[in-house]
Amino acid sequence: MDSDRDGEIFDDNLDILEIIDLGFPRLTYTRSDQFHELDDGSFRKRFRLSKATTLHLLTLIKNQLEYPGNMNNSVSPMNQLLTALRFYASAGHLTAIADYMGMHTSTASRIVKKVTEAIAGLYDTAMAVIVATAVLHNIALGMNEELPPCPDDLERENLENLIENG
Repeated sequence: MDSDRDGEIFDDNLDILEIIDLGFPRLTYTRSDQFHELDDGSFRKRFRLSKATTLHLLTLIKNQLEYPGNMNNSVSPMNQLLTALRFYASAGHLTAIADYMGMHTSTASRIVKKVTEAIAGLYDTAMAVIVATAVLHNIALGMNEELPPCPDDLERENLENLIENG
């Protein structure tokens, strides 16, 4: 009985020595090729864009997504784009998106941010203005600011009606 326990302790010590010598083993993920594996209908259902539109979008932002080499099993520009599209399409949790795409959650988070910035950059200043005004609105709400005055050519009731009805 004691020899079994001694053997387990010995094995544990060998594992610890191996980690000290070689470092912790790296997790590697197997990533599927969603673009080629899915038919057009299934692709559109998961990513909300056709394959043709996705390819066009990739050509516009690919240079911002490429890595200089394939070190550390880097994520291809296509899989980066698909990760962000899946996130947008599903309004999902990053962990679920990462699992679906075959990557760590922190990787998925960085990719969504990177792709979002690349896409937003295609429409230089309009997106930045929209984001900036939304942030300013949230700050004003947090500081309990009063509602700004209504534009001269619009009555508050009409403005609220337009907002409610989209």
